[in-house]
Amino acid sequence: MQIRAALLFLLGNAATMAYATPAEPVPEDVADLQVRASCESGGGACVRYFSDGGCTGELELGNYQPTCDGNCFQFSSFSSIEIESSVIFGTDCIAYSDTNCQNEITDSGNQHGEHCMTNLNGAQSMICYYKC
Repeated sequence: MQIRAALLFLLGNAATMAYATPAEPVPEDVADLQVRASCESGGGACVRYFSDGGCTGELELGNYQPTCDGNCFQFSSFSSIEIESSVIFGTDCIAYSDTNCQNEITDSGNQHGEHCMTNLNGAQSMICYYKC
């Protein structure tokens, strides 16, 4: 009899918990900042650039989080770009041979997940778009 009473009590509480009021949603602009806050977070997007032509981890020169603003990112010389993006919102990077984002080498296209743009042979600038 005690087991039956305990079971009914638990089932009654489970039903109550199933209908609990959900938490307040996180505002979209705050959620965007949280996702893009860090390349190490695994969320949002991250662009890493490398001295070799194949995105070799220990040869990373630096990284940054792209936006939809289309800013021209400049660096003296890099030879590959690794794009990390969410599965929902893609990232598109265009590599350039000059420092002013004018002489296009290649365009990654809209990438989801991880993608390495290889053999850029001394690119000097790039534009990467995320969540456009």
